[in-house]
Amino acid sequence: MHISTTARLLNPARALAIALTVVVAACASPSTPDLGPVKFTGQPIRLNATAIEFVDQYRPPVAAPNVDHLMPQAPAAAVRTWAAARLQTGGTGGRIRVTIIDASVVAVKLPVRTGIAGPFYNEQDTRYDAAIEVSVEFLGTTQVQNAARTRVVRSRTVAEDISINDRNQVWHDMLQSMMDDVDAQLSAGVRQYLAPVVL
Repeated sequence: MHISTTARLLNPARALAIALTVVVAACASPSTPDLGPVKFTGQPIRLNATAIEFVDQYRPPVAAPNVDHLMPQAPAAAVRTWAAARLQTGGTGGRIRVTIIDASVVAVKLPVRTGIAGPFYNEQDTRYDAAIEVSVEFLGTTQVQNAARTRVVRSRTVAEDISINDRNQVWHDMLQSMMDDVDAQLSAGVRQYLAPVVL
């Protein structure tokens, strides 16, 4: 019995295209990990109010030196996440107003070595200055009746060679740390200053 085997050579252009595809795939940077939103634990604070409303006083410039619009989760969005997780309405009272006064993150360039010696050092070349300021108010029929307010600031520096993924992780960790403080301070403030409407 005779078995016939036919070999077919790839077209040179097709072979080159396949080789380039393999090289590009091998050199591609890893995908950005999904860091997810900041998280909060603990039971919600139940308030004698019919609704929660938000006021955004902070207007992000969406331009350098601000970077809050580039973060995996913007600080203003984290405040909304906090309110959804920690404030709960019930009863027939007035309204709760959450005001985002500040939610900025600014990149500040730091001095580094230049010249011949520069390439031999990996220095901290950027500092991120972040601020979150929030107020929580109980509004009756005509005016604000009770209010709690807090301001949290953080600064973090990063090295010249930081990767995009590592930078996003720094931003995420900084935001989580800040929001942990916002949570602790506002939760205490709400229980103290909005005590008459805490259920």
